[in-house]
This record gives sequence, structure tokens and C-alpha cells, in this order.
Amino acid sequence: PSVVEFVEKEAYEKGFSSHFKNKIQPSLADTEAFRLAQYSKLKKRMMIAVPAAPVLLVLGVILESNAGGEDAFFIKVALFLIVAVFGWAYAPALKYSQELKQKLLPVVCDFFGGMSYSLTGDSLVETQYSGQIFPIFSQRTSEDFISGEHLGVSIQLHESTLSQRQNKS
Repeated sequence: PSVVEFVEKEAYEKGFSSHFKNKIQPSLADTEAFRLAQYSKLKKRMMIAVPAAPVLLVLGVILESNAGGEDAFFIKVALFLIVAVFGWAYAPALKYSQELKQKLLPVVCDFFGGMSYSLTGDSLVETQYSGQIFPIFSQRTSEDFISGEHLGVSIQLHESTLSQRQNKS
């Protein structure tokens, strides 16, 4: 395994090299082994999902043409199954991403003292400023919450995806 080193270039990075060496680097070998295992699962599942997609679609079209329905029920079922199969195939990548965040981000936050990380959480900032700072939205998903205090400043950060549901009129 190659040696990874964090090089401090800015004043605010002072001390992170030691923090990285003592608290982050020891877990990198396990993290890489987990990544490779999840990647292997993803590849195997994609070898099933990719050929299954056109088969499901063709099957849906054949069943639909034989049923003679006007609502495209079998095609909708086929499309649902295709999405489900690709969701199943992609699950190992999602598992790796979430485990990496939950394992490493709290350790990075610990460097700043008084900071914490959570994969999920809730914030009302988008609601409080909807239409002002943020666009008007009807749906919100949030993740990666970092909160605490650093250098006397209270901080709350998170990633949000805002969307607006379209009316089907």
C-alpha cells in the first residue's frame, strides 16, 4: 500500500497533517478493501442488470401488444422493474459512499473541535428563506449535516436538493 501524506500549505491547516496520520490514515487500508469489495459487487450486479433491461422492456412490449390495453400497463411494469434492477445493482456503491462518509467525516470534523457530522438531519433554513435566498420548492432532501462551533462561529452546513413538483394537469 502506498503511503498517503497530507501536506499543510495554509495556516488554517496547521496540525491537520498529524491528525491525518494518527486518525485517518490507519483506516484507509480497510476503507480501500471495502471499496474494492463493493465495486466487485457492483460490477457483478451490472452484468445482470444491463442485459436484463432490454429483455424486460421487450417482454413488456410483447405482453402489452397481446393484451391490447390502452394504458400501457405492462410497459409501465417493465420500466418499474428496470429501475428496480438498476437500483439493486447500484446499492453497493451507495453503501460504500454512506459508510465512507460515516467513518471519515466525523474524524475530519473532530480536527476542528466542537464540530460533528451526521449523515442525515433536518434544517429549516431553506424553508425560512424560501423565495428569498433559495428558490420556491415543494420537496427537499438533505444529507451530510455538519454542525458545531469553530473559532467562536456557530456553523450548520448540509447538502440539500430542492425541487418543485410539477402539476399533471
